[in-house]
Amino acid sequence: MSKLSTKIAQIKKSHAFKVATRAGFLLAPQLVLMAVGIYDQAAHAQGLVGAPVDPCYGQSNEVGQLADFGYDTARDISRVVTALSTVPSSLAGMKIAFGQRDGGESAMNVAKGLGVGFGGPTAVHLIGTFAINNYGGLGGGL
Repeated sequence: MSKLSTKIAQIKKSHAFKVATRAGFLLAPQLVLMAVGIYDQAAHAQGLVGAPVDPCYGQSNEVGQLADFGYDTARDISRVVTALSTVPSSLAGMKIAFGQRDGGESAMNVAKGLGVGFGGPTAVHLIGTFAINNYGGLGGGL
């Protein structure tokens, strides 16, 4: 057992292990957000929600030729773009939080980094929602 414990101690002292550990801790919040987004995508995958219905048949029969899948596709694209925006936002947030040596307060840099890391994907989501609701889908513009 002593050989194994000394080998583990050597690995823990290595520079690569320290870098990997720090990167794992810094990326953990973004990975949790992505996992929640994937769960949300799976939980809400209901197919033809709100598909048009021909009024002469009442509300029980969906009419395929009246269905427009553009709204659902736009929502899926918006979700993917929001998920992908977490990568550059988290990298920029880490650079702001831990990469600057400007002599300022480190707590302020961490707060700015968290603001960029969480604010970027939130802004992308809100812009995507606004665009879907105002420029096509559910009777909108285009």
